[in-house]
Amino acid sequence: MTASYKYLKETLKIQKTALKSTSLTLNPNCPSLSAKHQFLTSSPETSAALLYSKPIHIQQRWYSKSQDRGGKQKGKKSGHHHHPDVSDEEMAEFVNINQMYKQMDHVLDVLKEEYMKNVTLRVNVGAFESLHIDVEGEKVMLNEVAQVGRKGGQAIVLNFSDFPTAIPSALKALQASGLGMNPQQEGTTLYIPLPKITTEHRENLAKQAKVLFNKTKAALQDVQNKYIRDARKKTEKPADTAFSVQQKIHAIADDYIRRGESLMQEKQKELMGK
Repeated sequence: MTASYKYLKETLKIQKTALKSTSLTLNPNCPSLSAKHQFLTSSPETSAALLYSKPIHIQQRWYSKSQDRGGKQKGKKSGHHHHPDVSDEEMAEFVNINQMYKQMDHVLDVLKEEYMKNVTLRVNVGAFESLHIDVEGEKVMLNEVAQVGRKGGQAIVLNFSDFPTAIPSALKALQASGLGMNPQQEGTTLYIPLPKITTEHRENLAKQAKVLFNKTKAALQDVQNKYIRDARKKTEKPADTAFSVQQKIHAIADDYIRRGESLMQEKQKELMGK
């Protein structure tokens, strides 16, 4: 048994004896005086016990109601940006806010058009007619250099008899379009067999829907980064306002990305028949 342990044991014994022999009566005329100080007047034994005993410290941790012991906040979802408290008028001093909205709207409109024309179970002839190809260094629509039609319900027919030199460019554009077609050439005519609607075909279209969404997401982030750079150039403006503007641009872009993701999810449900 160590000396410190003996000391602690004797001290606790003195305290126990003093507490048993003395009742604590607080002085009502002196409410601000601590219980310990009023207790010192009870008896010499009690005073000695309280004055010369070593205090025992108990560490206690308190957690807010919104946090658990793991440090994670309850009821809050990460990854969602709230719009900072900055008005459109304040933003207009840093960036062309109307132009920014127009560009983001255009990106979503392109996604909607792609889904309507190119990601569908029933192939639309219009998806081929509006396909852009490179002819002699110029971008033209496919229906300007070829006659587009259907052969029953089995194939799309592209007749290049008037512009046979456009066939290589058309083949290249079809392969890069993501339509998943396998064109076959016979002279100046391209035949594009229409795929059967199988589970595999549905899954491939659903994957294509995600690929297009990822391109849309990247395009929206490009718009976001452009206007954030514009805001940072306004060094003569208050730094805190500039920061809030950048945060709001980021939040607006995130809203558009979530809208694009909702379009993708709806299209995938449609393709999979859910």
